[in-house]
Amino acid sequence: RVRVNVSPARRLRGSIVGLSYSHGRAEIARAAFESIAFEYRTYLDIIHELKPDWRLRRVVGAGGGAQSQTWSQIKADALGAEYLPIVGADPGTRGAALVAIASLGHDLPEVPTSQLGAATVPDSQATATYDQLHHDYVRWTAHLADGYRAGDAAAARSG
Repeated sequence: RVRVNVSPARRLRGSIVGLSYSHGRAEIARAAFESIAFEYRTYLDIIHELKPDWRLRRVVGAGGGAQSQTWSQIKADALGAEYLPIVGADPGTRGAALVAIASLGHDLPEVPTSQLGAATVPDSQATATYDQLHHDYVRWTAHLADGYRAGDAAAARSG
């Protein structure tokens, strides 16, 4: 399974399922953050398919979004893992170096504790809720992708 806007449906677009007039900008923004967290969760599920005994314990995040407590909590809850932001370090340079180290087959070095911000711990009740919501997200994503593929096929026949 491959995700992140890679689809045979050429016209696949974002959707907000269940949107109503009672939803405002804050709810729409949260829905966008949750959909990203659900994509991360989908990647985690793929890892579990390949390595069923492996468990994610901690995520170390970098960049501006890692400084948001709300965003960190959403990721921690959706993944069921502690989330730690890197502070005081250039995340782009560090990330490029870590990718290079890993691609050479070396173990990744630990991040110095002086460069880690406060840990965001998952809330078990929120994680259970996100488990169900992720299931719904995967189901709706597949359903919408099928609809877009059908639209692409109809457009190809008529055009």
